[in-house]
Amino acid sequence: TGISCNSKDVKPGFLFVAVKGAKFDGDEFIGEALERGAVAFATSQAHTHSSFSSATIIITENPRKFYSLVLHNYYDRIASRLKFIGVTGTNGKTTTVYLIKQMLDKMGLSCGLFSTVKVWNGKNYRMASMTTPDPLMLLEDIKVMVNSGIEYCVMEVSSHALDQHRVDFIPFIARAFTNITHDHLDYHGTFINYLNAKKRFFDAAPPTDTCILNRDDTHFTYMIQNCKGKVLFYSMHYPVDFHMRVLEMNLNGMVVKIEGRDVVLPFFGIHNGSNALCAYAVCRALGFDKDRVLMALSETSLPEGRLQRVCSYPPHVFVDYAHTPDAMEKVLKTLAEVKPSGKRLITVFGCGGNRDKAKRPLMGKIAATYSDYVIITSDNPRDEDPLQIIKEIKKGIPQSATSKVLCIEDRREAIKTALSLAATNDIVAILGKGHENYQEIKGKKLPFSDMDVTLELLKNTVQNVIK
Repeated sequence: TGISCNSKDVKPGFLFVAVKGAKFDGDEFIGEALERGAVAFATSQAHTHSSFSSATIIITENPRKFYSLVLHNYYDRIASRLKFIGVTGTNGKTTTVYLIKQMLDKMGLSCGLFSTVKVWNGKNYRMASMTTPDPLMLLEDIKVMVNSGIEYCVMEVSSHALDQHRVDFIPFIARAFTNITHDHLDYHGTFINYLNAKKRFFDAAPPTDTCILNRDDTHFTYMIQNCKGKVLFYSMHYPVDFHMRVLEMNLNGMVVKIEGRDVVLPFFGIHNGSNALCAYAVCRALGFDKDRVLMALSETSLPEGRLQRVCSYPPHVFVDYAHTPDAMEKVLKTLAEVKPSGKRLITVFGCGGNRDKAKRPLMGKIAATYSDYVIITSDNPRDEDPLQIIKEIKKGIPQSATSKVLCIEDRREAIKTALSLAATNDIVAILGKGHENYQEIKGKKLPFSDMDVTLELLKNTVQNVIK
């Protein structure tokens, strides 16, 4: 009557799949699942369950893959009724899938969305709980999409999802790769493990799939070693299948040249240009007309929390999700390039707790390199001491830059201080949390939005000036 890998969700007649997670082993909850009415369970450890004679025992070498497969069968392979586009990489996934969805919509097509920020299933938008959902959540939304008449679905494909077989049975028609840099080593252990998790996406591509890869990333050759799909490349630097050149750029947008056409984009940043080019390449690879795709691209916008402008008075304030060294460097380098002459870049950021610690000093060094002032603060400390995280970030600050660095644990106070330091036309960059509307501290998600807090502080500042 149903399938679950969470014993608390089991109802009479269910199949329970004992999946091993980071903190718990599903085998420990088989008894609870049976008490709740499970009539069968799947496990990789046959010899330990002879006492559960009342239930059907399914032995599988890989419970996660089995869980995904059996769910797709249970849902009558409903995913085969949509055309799936998957985007993987360290940075740029969210922006790229948002752009693809907008472009398909503007071309008169219907497109579902799975992203780090939101999910669109054809009936409603909702905030996402993870980049790529659990197979059960995924299929529930796919079912709604199909019933809503949606034709395409674009989704972010995370390394966790690939490692955990969440998308093994999704029938992609196009697979895109943005880039790969230092991230998620807390989960994967080593960079090569992380790289191989991403590579699986292209290893799995059949000859009917089109694979679109970033030629500007040095790992593109490794990604396609075992790829059987049709391979196309996009680049900001090389004359490949799809090339973009930035002609002009300022705080209001940029003019680019793609396939011989000049296009005005309502956002800026070389990294966003690359994301836009990836989205363009995907749509072109799907067979859509060049001019039609360019027109749609020119009318797109960035997702929430991606170089999102809060205001332009008195300073220019931007909120961005950048939480890896590569993403931070791209954002800060971009802002440093477009800041008005003689003005300053003030950066507020922190690093998440219970995550990859190796990137903390790297991000400290990057912030100090591109910023005129740096305020190190708390991000999502989770179960770690925020002051210890700040201390580890500070290790990357060069001795020559310590005078321009402040440490303020309270994120609200850090933002307030940055705004008070900023003069007219200075740029304030608030990085790390982007679209998130909470701070995760000691197991609790407390309400906190960089955007809302900044607007509130600016409003108070303006009112005080008027008084």
